[in-house]
Amino acid sequence: MTESKLRKPTASEISILQSQGCRASDWDRVRISDKTRLDLIYNVHFIGDVSVGALDSVSDSCIENCRIENCEIGDDCRIRNIGDTLRNCRIGNGVTIVNTGRIEFELDAACGVGTHIDVLDETGSRAVTIYPGMSAQAAMLMARYPEWCRNHFQPLLSEWINRHPAPMHIGDRAVITGVGRMLNVSVGREVTVRGALSLVNGSIVNNAPDGECLAYVGYGVDARDFIVEDGVVDSSAIIRSCYIGQGVVVESGFSAHDSLFFANCKMA
Repeated sequence: MTESKLRKPTASEISILQSQGCRASDWDRVRISDKTRLDLIYNVHFIGDVSVGALDSVSDSCIENCRIENCEIGDDCRIRNIGDTLRNCRIGNGVTIVNTGRIEFELDAACGVGTHIDVLDETGSRAVTIYPGMSAQAAMLMARYPEWCRNHFQPLLSEWINRHPAPMHIGDRAVITGVGRMLNVSVGREVTVRGALSLVNGSIVNNAPDGECLAYVGYGVDARDFIVEDGVVDSSAIIRSCYIGQGVVVESGFSAHDSLFFANCKMA
């Protein structure tokens, strides 16, 4: 998140922001940096506790035409034209969020981690619990040996998930454009989400080195209760209760529920 030292805006700075169409429910709860260029903030409604890191024209950063509620915004971000609200978001450094609807995190959101997927058996007696880093072998053991899973593996996994919750944030240098709604969706470092219709309760995870991100969610995607880990979901795909693993591509209107995809497979 922001590396800049934050402080309350002065009376003169508040006056400048107000002259640029900005307002706040309580200016005492707004924080800025000495490196925050106020001339790059226009028509913003601050609600609750909001902090804004460094902004400068060199990095094309700005905050314009948006409603921001209880958010922490890192350095060098570009946030423009939010049709609804950014709420309860921790936004990393160098993030771009443009032309989106609502982006929100609820208190203690799971972000898809720990979702039970009823593979092999629609009665739910062979549920697989999904989590970042899940292997095909672990999923197979959970599905093939449900009693062993309940008695031995699930307690260990639940403890691990409690100690390693999904980060409720939008990671450094992520790009989110043209998205209709995102609710409780953790977005990893350098991940791009472009034109998705609705994303609810999920994690988009990037494990690749800097500059080599594989994870992507694209146009028209409607997803709920999911983890996309170094995979691609694109072109109006619909997923419900799914794990999309490394190198996997789900696209062209493909629909899936209660499914696990591993190892470079393609669904279209």
